[in-house]
Amino acid sequence: MVQQNIKKNSTLKKVGIISYHAVPNYGAVLQTFALYKTLENLGVKPYIINRQATKVYFGKRASFVRYYLLKTLPLSLFRKLNKLVLPKHVSNFYNKYLNSVSKPFFSDESLCKYNFDLDYIIAGCDQIWNFHMAEEHSEHLSFNFFLNFIKKPNIKKLSYAASFGKNYWDNDINEETKYIKDLINKFSHISVRETSGVKLCKEIFNVEACCVLDPTLLLDGDFYSSHLNIDDISYPKDGVVFFKFCQDPKFFESVKVLASNSEENFYIINSEENSEYYYNIQGPSFEEWLSAIKHSKLVVTDSFHGMAFAIIFRRPFVVLNWIPERIIRQLDLMDRLNIKNRFADYDLLINNFNEYLNMDYSTVEDYLKKEQDSSLCFLKKALGTS
Repeated sequence: MVQQNIKKNSTLKKVGIISYHAVPNYGAVLQTFALYKTLENLGVKPYIINRQATKVYFGKRASFVRYYLLKTLPLSLFRKLNKLVLPKHVSNFYNKYLNSVSKPFFSDESLCKYNFDLDYIIAGCDQIWNFHMAEEHSEHLSFNFFLNFIKKPNIKKLSYAASFGKNYWDNDINEETKYIKDLINKFSHISVRETSGVKLCKEIFNVEACCVLDPTLLLDGDFYSSHLNIDDISYPKDGVVFFKFCQDPKFFESVKVLASNSEENFYIINSEENSEYYYNIQGPSFEEWLSAIKHSKLVVTDSFHGMAFAIIFRRPFVVLNWIPERIIRQLDLMDRLNIKNRFADYDLLINNFNEYLNMDYSTVEDYLKKEQDSSLCFLKKALGTS
């Protein structure tokens, strides 16, 4: 694991990061945190490019107001507004742990006008190259994620663990794809998070890419525990924790069946319903979210980072099927780490529940170490720190 001390040196290389760093999503924020800390440990100075979403927040003006309200108002004022509790946690997390952040940019135009003083710029990580997802967040955000705003030729461009989120390129507008192809061909080093991304880079953009780990997996459980103080949180121990984006009726019905036939305690993070069959962990902070995973008996999730942190803390997990294309990312990682039989639909989960409570990580260690070494080797080479 990368956990060495940084040299106190005023000539540290300055490395910008642009990603989904501030969306209300546990994985998105924690992957930014992990890359930031990994870069520090490699002896460079990370700097987050604070590109804000606008479309999903009803335009630039509303996004601007939302941003500053979240920064200035206390958490207590958001407690009755469930949709704003996690965004406030995001703001608090940055204030506490990530202090090298640019001013906010609410448009492609404002970002392109800014004169960045950087040695390197990293596009990554997570689904930044999922074109339509980016455009749904902000106009031209997809181009920002291919670093269209960096004009200085002396700033070296690279990607780390960029993900297309799918096994195909989802933009059929030739002019835009050609523009992106021109942008990515100016990168000095390219890495993606899934093996399917290597193929897409070659077929669509005619560039070579290597496959690396999501940055959350470059740091171990002890690092998160000590830096985020998650062991100080008094969550119940040894429960079955569900973290699921799609909470359809079949989901709640399955949890009820499991709870009715088991003596385990069941917890749902941010449940959309309340029930006597499980506890609802509503609006947890990032530290609380991690603590729930670390101290669980089993993690059941459809989230890539829910699975990733189960692996980091060596907890048994099950990836639940939702939409087949949404779990390509999870299946890719499981395949690379030689993790088998941790994927289930609702019926499989119910019928094999007791078997899923156990998981042998002894065969995973060597695969994970190999992937970590390869990923860090890429970063060191790309940043000239090896």
